[in-house]
Amino acid sequence: MKKQKSSMNVIAGLALGLVAYSAQVCAAGFSFKIAQKIVFEIEEGKISKPFKIVEESKASGGKVVYLKEKSNKIKKPGKEFYEGTIEFKFNVSKEAKYVVWLRKLWMDGCGNSIYMTIDKPVSKDSVLVLGEDGTYDKFTWVKLNSDPLLLKKGAHTIVLQNREDGIKLDQIALIEFEKDRPKDDQYVPVTDEKPTKSLVN
Repeated sequence: MKKQKSSMNVIAGLALGLVAYSAQVCAAGFSFKIAQKIVFEIEEGKISKPFKIVEESKASGGKVVYLKEKSNKIKKPGKEFYEGTIEFKFNVSKEAKYVVWLRKLWMDGCGNSIYMTIDKPVSKDSVLVLGEDGTYDKFTWVKLNSDPLLLKKGAHTIVLQNREDGIKLDQIALIEFEKDRPKDDQYVPVTDEKPTKSLVN
């Protein structure tokens, strides 16, 4: 009985210590910042063929942009890329560094990526690759494999450029990189995200 009371006293002491520490943190003016998120549905972009919007029950908003398998047969003469782009014009309300995420469903290893540019014309020198991960047949998020992108306050343009077919695209998210947090403690989307009112015509 004495041991049980002793354990309870230790737990109570730890709890009181945590409350006191929290009070000190608040009194000192510290707060836990929430990363800014810019999220939009892929189907809200300006879409060109062979991309098309289709219904998908497991997607955010019930729709995706789909590029069916065997859509990419040959490139047009003189063209560096296959036909098909999705363009988004959006506003950033706060200058910061952002990590780019794509919510997608890949069919297989022959269709698991897409090109992306931001604020640059599409060219071999400007495109970045989103994807090339090994998760198939379900919706997951994949991160752009690059350093966080510095975006100034104001208007910006993202273009998704056809690279491989057999893909379904659901959402894009730009998550603020919090410089005060370690890299392995940054925000990571898990399920679909609530779209923000960031797109402009």
